Amino acid sequence: GDSGSTIYLTSDIISKFSFNGISGPSSGEPLNIICNGNMNISGLSFSGNVRLLANGTLAISGGSGTGNFMFLSNGDMNVSQSISNIKNVFLSSDNNITIVADFNGQMQAKNNIFLQGTGCTYTFNGAVLKAFNLPSGMTVN
Repeated sequence: GDSGSTIYLTSDIISKFSFNGISGPSSGEPLNIICNGNMNISGLSFSGNVRLLANGTLAISGGSGTGNFMFLSNGDMNVSQSISNIKNVFLSSDNNITIVADFNGQMQAKNNIFLQGTGCTYTFNGAVLKAFNLPSGMTVN
C-alpha cells in the first residue's frame, strides 16, 4: 500500500481473505487496514509501516517482519505464538491483552495485560510511536 492508503474490510468478507503477507510504505504515513469485525492473523510476513484496526477481537499468532506495526482492537487481543520476529510492534486494546509468547514492542490496554508465557522474553521499546505521527500535544520520550 502507498503512504496513507486505507483498506476497509467488512465483517462478511474478512473470513474470505487469505493473506500471504502485508506490505506498507517504507516511510511516511502507514498503510491502514480497517476491519469491521473480528480478525485472526496467523504467521504473516509484514514489511514497511502498517496500522491494522479491528472493530472486534484480534488474534495474532506468529509472523515476522521489518518496519513499524500498530495493531489496534476494540475487543480483546490475544497473542498465542511469538511475534518477537515482527520488529517494532505496538498493541492497543479497548479491553484486555493476553500474550502467551515472546514479544518485542509496546502495548497498552484499557483493562488488563496478561503476560502468561512461561520462559518467554518480553522486550519493550518505543520505536513505533516515534515513527508514526502522533496527535497534537502527544510526545514520546
